[in-house]
Amino acid sequence: VVREITKTLYQLYGIGGKVYGIRGGYAGFYDPSLTPPLELTVQTVEDIHHDGGTFLGSSRGGFDLDKILEFVRSKKISQLYVIGG
Repeated sequence: VVREITKTLYQLYGIGGKVYGIRGGYAGFYDPSLTPPLELTVQTVEDIHHDGGTFLGSSRGGFDLDKILEFVRSKKISQLYVIGG
């Protein structure tokens, strides 16, 4: 799913911005102990479908909506795709 969303945004819609992959679930938006968000490109996702498991990682637990929105605004993100659940 990550691969297809990324490729579609770049190749079909021709976005001029960036695509970010948030690592470690919702906490990846604001927890400094986690790996920072990864900029996804067609090249970085090209072969991920050959690997098992999750490319970005996951977590259990709640989230802090205010901190997530702060991140989204700071990066001027206009679309957010949440996968899983």
